[in-house]
Amino acid sequence: MNAEAEAVWNVVLEHNRLTQAGDAEGTAALLHESMVIAPPGGNERLDRAAYLASIVGFHEQGSIESYEEKEPIVDVVGDVAIVFFRYEGRWKVGEETHAETGTDHCVLARVDDAWKIAWRTLIPDPA
Repeated sequence: MNAEAEAVWNVVLEHNRLTQAGDAEGTAALLHESMVIAPPGGNERLDRAAYLASIVGFHEQGSIESYEEKEPIVDVVGDVAIVFFRYEGRWKVGEETHAETGTDHCVLARVDDAWKIAWRTLIPDPA
């Protein structure tokens, strides 16, 4: 991975660390103002504010037990970067434990020399 791709990957890793910790304020600093997330399983789209609220809402009810990023692919073209990576995660909501593997897809845009996440979706592996 070249230095530019490494910088992009580090933004994604920091985003994941902050969201897992429930730090919506820290996460917000890494998001493009017009950021959109496409949650798995439908046509719904969340804007930046709804995404940040979902981070807080999740951590009021649950916790991340483990999360691992694997096999990152980072492509940078000018001021746009595309990131794909495999993930394995376990989380708990109430007394229920959940586990999932899949692929995380992120699009980042360079804004004032900083990489910001502009779009994201997770695609879980079939059960």
